[in-house]
Amino acid sequence: MNKPVFLLLMGLLTGYVRVTARDTVMETKPFRTFTQSFEGGPTISYIYCSGYSSDCFVPVVGGYAGLMFDYFFHKHFSVGSGIAWERKGTLFKTNNSDPVNYYILVNYFFTFDYFTLPLLIKARFGNKVKFLVSAGPYFSILISQTYTNNNEGTYGGQVISPETYTRSLPYDLGFTGSLGVEFSLWKDMSLNISACDHVGLINTQLFPIIRSPGKTYGSNPKSYLNSVIISFGLTWYFGKQKGRK
Repeated sequence: MNKPVFLLLMGLLTGYVRVTARDTVMETKPFRTFTQSFEGGPTISYIYCSGYSSDCFVPVVGGYAGLMFDYFFHKHFSVGSGIAWERKGTLFKTNNSDPVNYYILVNYFFTFDYFTLPLLIKARFGNKVKFLVSAGPYFSILISQTYTNNNEGTYGGQVISPETYTRSLPYDLGFTGSLGVEFSLWKDMSLNISACDHVGLINTQLFPIIRSPGKTYGSNPKSYLNSVIISFGLTWYFGKQKGRK
């Protein structure tokens, strides 16, 4: 597991134990049991690929938008999930040549659109301004992928169709962690801003391989898709109030 995400999970667990112990001897103000959030913002996505130079993969800007729901089991702690659209991608730069059969000098811009379903533990601390921490796993389903290129590759004089360049898994699985702040707008509405890191944990096989009809040249190395999200959200608190009045 990615070390920063692991530290966030451990921090959430430690904070929950300490705050729960404190609240058993202190009066707790009422709090709403649910939130609904509309979130969105830009992303920077990048690929880590084993066996190849990181210079081949250039981070690109994408986007993120989704709807999240939280349930509060404590004034400061909640579990949350929802669904979001996320565009990830990479600029793949290649410059290889074979004096007999093969020549290619191509830059490919790949985009991958996912529906992402996270399962998060969240903590909020503060009053008018709250500090936010969250961590947990996510599952993503690939709904579409596209590419553009600036040139053509050939093998034995035959143009290689870029349509055969991708062999991707239709899903991704990883861990995510975020830090942010939440500003109270009025009684049950707030604005939140957060930075989130999605760390892919499985081989998505997003790296292109060279194939002609009926043949394959090369193989997919292991590739992991990661992204950083700057998210802006509008949160509505609702549901029956809990706590001492």
